[in-house]
Amino acid sequence: MNTLRRLVAAPTAAGTYGFTLHARNTLEAKTTNREYLFTVDGPVSLRAKLPNGFVDSAHSAPLVALGGTAPYT
Repeated sequence: MNTLRRLVAAPTAAGTYGFTLHARNTLEAKTTNREYLFTVDGPVSLRAKLPNGFVDSAHSAPLVALGGTAPYT
């Protein structure tokens, strides 16, 4: 994740890739992890702008895929 809270990745070869998102609530000493897997059919760049988090509030952000072969699944 860069300083703009954007997740940026650029696989250079086809294959299955993944990452694990770790979230921590330091006020309540709670943590959670979620693994994301995706298959690349050629070089693809994934981007997401993540909003600020708030206690007891769920949020989400869309991923944007650039390059490769659509449809992305």
